[in-house]
Amino acid sequence: MGRPVIKDPGGEGGGGGGGASVSLPAQGVSFETPVEILCSGSIRSLAYPEQRRIEMAVAPLSIPLHAPGAMSVWAAMPAALTEFLGTTVARAKADLTYAIQARISARVGLAGFAGAVLAAQYSTDETNWTYCDAVSGPAATITTASTATDGWVTLDTAAKADVYLRIVGSGGNGITSPQFGAVILEVK
Repeated sequence: MGRPVIKDPGGEGGGGGGGASVSLPAQGVSFETPVEILCSGSIRSLAYPEQRRIEMAVAPLSIPLHAPGAMSVWAAMPAALTEFLGTTVARAKADLTYAIQARISARVGLAGFAGAVLAAQYSTDETNWTYCDAVSGPAATITTASTATDGWVTLDTAAKADVYLRIVGSGGNGITSPQFGAVILEVK
């Protein structure tokens, strides 16, 4: 994900001289002179002060953490916090440097025990793991056979780097065996 950049195309008096570049804040920017907007080198637009404000948004990026060809069964999902399926198969590495928020989405084929959830965690070393929001999320309740998702959570500052990601689950009863299709972490 590239950070959008605005560039003053003409400096003080116009004319195309070497202008300054600045990073856009996530919520927009106000300006007084015309600016050229460059995004990843492929999108260009010229904005004028009469517009008063430039609003830019980046579509969410989907990071597949589990993408099986058929439903995967989590046999006797435990109550305790446990890595997805009891293995390390659902790990990935992603650069979240410019991400602000995240949410998890899971295709549930067979529901888990009442209160069971899947959540996403990050690590910088694949040893010490923290929830993406540094509290308990993003997390999706998996108690209905459907596509389970949650609301967007704000990423922990330390998660905004090139990090490892994994899925964890909790709230099972050690008997019920939920089934899962794709599990995706979306970031924006």
